[in-house]
Amino acid sequence: MKACLTICIGFTLAFTLASSSQADEYAIITLNQSIPKISRAKAKMIYTGKIRAIKSVGRVQLMDWQYNTTERAAFYRKLTNKSMAQINSLWASAAFSGRATPPIPLQDTSPKAIEAWLLKHHNGIAYVPRKDIPTNSKVLLIVE
Repeated sequence: MKACLTICIGFTLAFTLASSSQADEYAIITLNQSIPKISRAKAKMIYTGKIRAIKSVGRVQLMDWQYNTTERAAFYRKLTNKSMAQINSLWASAAFSGRATPPIPLQDTSPKAIEAWLLKHHNGIAYVPRKDIPTNSKVLLIVE
C-alpha cells in the first residue's frame, strides 16, 4: 500500500512539474519569414534595448505585454535573469539616450491580437507562452 501511494505521489509530482515547466516556456515569434532565428544572447540584447536591428532585415519592432503582468515578468526573468525594476530601468535609460524605443505594450494579448499586431508590423517580434504559438508564425527562439 505504501509503495502504491509513493508511486502515485511520484507520478503526480512529475506531471505537475512537467506541465508547469511547459507553461513557463515562451516563444519569441514573428510572421516575417525572412527574419532569421536568433540566439539567446541576441534576444537578450534586443529585449534590453542594447541592439534594435537584425543584420539581414534591419530594425525590428517589439511587442510587449502590459506592465505588471505575470507573463511579462516571467518572460524577462527567464530571458535576462533580471527583475522588472531592472528591465524598466534599462529601457528608460535606452529611451532617454535615444538608443532604442521600448517595446509596445498591447492592451489585448490574446493570440489573435498578437497575430494581428504582427501582421501590421512587418519586422515585428513578439513573445507568447509556448502553448499559444500561432500556427503561421515563425519561432525565432524558445525561452526556457
